[in-house]
Amino acid sequence: MKEFLVEPKGTTYKELLDLAFSICDELLLVKRDQLDLNKNAEEFIEDIKPYIKEIRKQDEWPGTTLLGHYANVYYLYCNQELKEVLIRKTERFYQWLSPELLEDICFLKNGEVWLATVTHEKIGVLMTEDPDEINKLRGRDRRNYHLIKRAGKLTTIFEKMYQSMQLTPLWGKPSGPSRATMWRVK
Repeated sequence: MKEFLVEPKGTTYKELLDLAFSICDELLLVKRDQLDLNKNAEEFIEDIKPYIKEIRKQDEWPGTTLLGHYANVYYLYCNQELKEVLIRKTERFYQWLSPELLEDICFLKNGEVWLATVTHEKIGVLMTEDPDEINKLRGRDRRNYHLIKRAGKLTTIFEKMYQSMQLTPLWGKPSGPSRATMWRVK
């Protein structure tokens, strides 16, 4: 797992979207039931309708578990047209917030979480361990090198701490120090 140290904005954000759309086949966006959307968000939903694979009523998705509430989780096909809609509507990574937009952008590669966010907490993680994908994100000239960090040893420490607190994995595979896992109380 790689954690974003700074919010990707502008050109860096567009490069991140380019990479995600070239690698991933599915995108998730969330509309929580307890939060209203404004006109801008309603227009955005109309713009993405052609790319919606399905909408599921869920109480959890990568990075988040709701207690007593539900959300509509939009599953979308990744393609060039959808990417252009996202670029027109957003300029930065943590802009995905209600009431202006849907929340918690997440990319899936072959059904596995590749990138996940909890936007209102300004948390973003890249789940890939593929060195080619990581180097593409960092850029050939390494200008984006500061963008992400490896969370290996910290993950191991947190896994031990959470296990002692009687928590169970919610998503991810607790298969080692380089894999992210979100936790739920037992």
